[in-house]
Amino acid sequence: MSKNGTANDYITLRSEKPGAAKIVATDTYGVHIQADYVKLDGFNITGATGAGVTANLVHHVQITDNIVHDNLRHGISASRSEFVTVEGNVTYGNAATGFYSGISIFHPENVTGDTSSKGFRIIVRGNISYDNVTKSGPHSDGNGIIMDDFRHTKGEGKAYLFASLVENNLVYNNGGKGIQLAWSDYVTVRNNTAYHNNTDPKKTGTWHGELSNMNSSNNIWVNNIGVANPNISGHNTAVDNTSFVGYTNKNNTWKNNLTFAGKDGVESVRLTGSNVGLSKGDGNLLGVNPNFVNPGSNFELKGGSPAIDAGTKAFGYFSVGLDSGTRVGMIDIGAYEFGSGGGGSTPSPEPEPEVPTTPTDPTDPTPTPTVTGTSGRDVMNGTAGNDVFNGLAGNDKLNGFGGIDLLTGGGGLDTLDGGAGNDVLHGGTGKDILIGGTGADRFVFKTVAEAGKGTGQDQIRDFSRAQGDKIDLGNIDAHAGQSGNQTFTYIGSKGFSGQAGQLRYSDGHVAGDVNGDKVADFHIDIANHHALQASDFFL
Repeated sequence: MSKNGTANDYITLRSEKPGAAKIVATDTYGVHIQADYVKLDGFNITGATGAGVTANLVHHVQITDNIVHDNLRHGISASRSEFVTVEGNVTYGNAATGFYSGISIFHPENVTGDTSSKGFRIIVRGNISYDNVTKSGPHSDGNGIIMDDFRHTKGEGKAYLFASLVENNLVYNNGGKGIQLAWSDYVTVRNNTAYHNNTDPKKTGTWHGELSNMNSSNNIWVNNIGVANPNISGHNTAVDNTSFVGYTNKNNTWKNNLTFAGKDGVESVRLTGSNVGLSKGDGNLLGVNPNFVNPGSNFELKGGSPAIDAGTKAFGYFSVGLDSGTRVGMIDIGAYEFGSGGGGSTPSPEPEPEVPTTPTDPTDPTPTPTVTGTSGRDVMNGTAGNDVFNGLAGNDKLNGFGGIDLLTGGGGLDTLDGGAGNDVLHGGTGKDILIGGTGADRFVFKTVAEAGKGTGQDQIRDFSRAQGDKIDLGNIDAHAGQSGNQTFTYIGSKGFSGQAGQLRYSDGHVAGDVNGDKVADFHIDIANHHALQASDFFL
């Protein structure tokens, strides 16, 4: 990726269906990002002799929702860059040939020259990184996630002292550490789960922490779970706060973390020199079993886990956990939030009736008795028949598969996937992702609020006129100042003129003005940038 986007118009390279488009590298990199204001989203990337995805000397880059595996060096790496977000990816089977990791942020630089913007400039969030193990070469790394040498001790660059964030990640069974900060400062590490890393029997050094703060200062470690396996090596601990070459780690904060190494009461914290340990008085649960649902495969918390409601919001928090469970009230320690998300349930649809005739107008099919979710995160999987799913509140995943399905997300951040057949997808409120699949699908928006606006807008991933898809806005009153339900006037890519009821489409975004103020009252993101026309809508 070598063409720059702009701050208002990122260039996005996206798999039409997440994980379906595969990039099999024939060279050093699967994807080499050499441009600013770009986004790489939803690919399956494998086979590189170097990194699966790498970004170098760039800024404002988003690497999201990719599956990056079996590349010889890093899974995902960014070097000499800033304003980089690595989010929602799965990395595994990488780092076989030396000092590489599943996800690596290395030597960031202030390439923008911006010294005034606040907030986190580098974000590593919501990733799952596992089984990244060194097989040959130096056995120093193979980490799940590493923030490496932000101080530029190995080069001539200036120390990078802007804030960075590592949160909501799950790292397990990696050859090296779970999450490591090495020669890196001003990083907040919060609400992560690290389990049984440091599996490489040839691992060098003696600082083998699940959560590792090495020669690093001014960092915040909060609400994390570290579970070590000392049976692999006596050096394996849940936490290490270590340094060498005369350096002392200073001004690090350790609060509301949980450590465990297979035996109650064993704190499993390694310190060197005068580095400060973890205090129970700071809310840390030391030598305490987190009680995962199924250690090694399901890292959600069982009811009664000591990690439930044991976190702190004092250092900020993301609104949802790794499973999209909403964090409300007292929050939990670790990447998963108990109760408001959980693993959800997988309801079984009722017996299917006879297949109805495919509708030719915007009338909801009524194929099957409704299966209704809960107020938490539900995962509903349909059949080859005709399913009706209602997710209610929570961040739900509704999969129709075959048949004529009616999928309603309700509240929350929902993902609706119709699969095969002529489906009706109604996201409801919240920022939703709608995937029609094959067949003539209808994407329904009944209110302005349901469509959303700006960063909260819904996204249609795979609109296809050839398949007969429609965007149904018929229930939205296009003119808020008149009685009744007025229809929209489609104006293509023209700007709003000040007349209420205008609907425009440009650069992958549908926008509607219902009050005539020339400002969009709602947006819909058309991810594949299909060239829409008036006939694609029910207005």
